[in-house]
This record gives sequence, structure tokens and C-alpha cells, in this order.
Amino acid sequence: MTEQELARLLHIDEDDDLSIANAVMYQGAAEEYLAGAGVKKDYDSSLYKQAIIVLVTRSLDRPDMLTKFSDMPGSGIVAMIAQLRRRQNVGPAESEVDHE
Repeated sequence: MTEQELARLLHIDEDDDLSIANAVMYQGAAEEYLAGAGVKKDYDSSLYKQAIIVLVTRSLDRPDMLTKFSDMPGSGIVAMIAQLRRRQNVGPAESEVDHE
């Protein structure tokens, strides 16, 4: 995801270089977080992009969030991760098996 797309999705003013730089750094952390959860980087997936945006938004609002276990992402991001992992681990041939 480009800096411009990230800024647009986060509603950051294109002239706010500091906020964009922070968002880019948090994007990298979000990618690592998802990779650690077993999700492959896939910016062609709208759901993957949404998961990145959710994690970056939370980090922008609460920079210490990922270091405080009580503040870990809620069920929404957990469900996104589960769906992404399922999609990435189940190939088209397996998901279209005829159950007759």
C-alpha cells in the first residue's frame, strides 16, 4: 500500500508528514503482527487492507497498544485474522469440493 493510499484510507491530510510517517511505521508493525498470526501479506485482498487499517488506526490512537496485553485488538480483528488465514490456507480446489 502506498503512503498516499494509506493516508487517504486513514483520512490524514497529505501535508501532515509526521502523521504519515507514523502511519507508515505502524503499517510495518501491523504487517509483522499479521505475519506472526499466520497471515501472509496480500494487498490484493480488501480484507487484508482493512486489517492493516484497523491495526494502524489503533496504533495511531494508542501507540502503546501492542505492548499492553489487556488492550490487544478485540474480536473484530481476531475474526479478520481467522478469515484471512482460512482464505490463504484453503485453495480453490478444496473450497469447491462437491459434497454429493
